[in-house]
Amino acid sequence: MENKLLVFLEAIQQHNSMTKAAQSLFISQPYISRTIKSAETHFGTPLIDRGHHPLELTYAGERLLTYLQSDARLHQRMNTELKEISQNKYQSMTIGITPPMANAWFSQTLPAFYQRFPNIRTKILEITT
Repeated sequence: MENKLLVFLEAIQQHNSMTKAAQSLFISQPYISRTIKSAETHFGTPLIDRGHHPLELTYAGERLLTYLQSDARLHQRMNTELKEISQNKYQSMTIGITPPMANAWFSQTLPAFYQRFPNIRTKILEITT
């Protein structure tokens, strides 16, 4: 429902009318109306100011739209990153090193390594001598 709600709220905000929003999405106006009403019941607050013409989102509707847009962007970034990981665009490496070696090695070598291979994730394990 959240994806539909995002699309419906964006269309209503763009067109300032449920009828025009429905036409732009090639769906029925009652379907948008039922979906919005269901969300209003769920959240316990109006999302659309039906008394104002042209139609406007209420403050709660604007906030919900902002959260749904943020969630959609986060979901897209997650899908992109996981797809890149599955295609081996990101590699990982585990380094086991003793404290004396770490003091000398990390400060000299690790910055140059990260600069040359920024997509490699490292895990450092400190082991005893």
